[in-house]
Amino acid sequence: MDDQPVVTQTQAPVKPKKKNSGVVWGLILIIGGLILLCQQLGWLGPRYNWWALFILAPALASFGSAFTTLQNTGKFGAAVRNGLGGGIVLLTLALMFLLGLDWAVWWPLMVLAGGLSVLLEGISGKKVEGVGGILNIGLWIGLGAIFLGAGFLLKNLNLYDIAEVFGKYRWWAVAILMPGLGALLGGLVSAGRAGRYSGAAFGLTLFGLATLVVGVVALVGISWDILTPTLLILAGLAILFRIFRKK
Repeated sequence: MDDQPVVTQTQAPVKPKKKNSGVVWGLILIIGGLILLCQQLGWLGPRYNWWALFILAPALASFGSAFTTLQNTGKFGAAVRNGLGGGIVLLTLALMFLLGLDWAVWWPLMVLAGGLSVLLEGISGKKVEGVGGILNIGLWIGLGAIFLGAGFLLKNLNLYDIAEVFGKYRWWAVAILMPGLGALLGGLVSAGRAGRYSGAAFGLTLFGLATLVVGVVALVGISWDILTPTLLILAGLAILFRIFRKK
């Protein structure tokens, strides 16, 4: 009897089952039950929207994914930041619907959540022509949005009117000035480190100057009619600077 080759079957490695989905739905049921209980006890208003749990589900899933990635990699990388940022925005939206908050009063929470999400991306340390960290433009945009949202929220809740500090100036213009200042500093520092004005550094500087002009016009309350010619002059000076810089 001829010997037949023995075929050995290799078993594929068994992947551990993911428990994220079960945990997420468990948390959703608990949160939903607590909110419903509080409503029945009269601790909450009658505007509880149970369907907002379907918004809460992806929010918790996003947080769970970010936490799992952080555990596996040990790094606060892009996947972790994106998961946290998306989760913050969805969680804020879900809670506003769940608790039946008045959007006319509480809408700045969405600006705060968006700003915090951008801020998380801004602290990633990504570099543009050697510029990163505190000079990351995303960080300044996030700070501006957080400042804007906090200012409007405090005013809507009658806790504090930040306009009193700025007097005749428009306080919300600071949210425009912040990213402009960050971009300008980033461009200047990048050019200083490289010893030359590269395309990225030049673009960052120009963006910063243009944004600062818009912010100053908004802050002081100057007529917007002068904004367009001012930006055209700024663009012309930038072009001339690039031309004579190369010679």
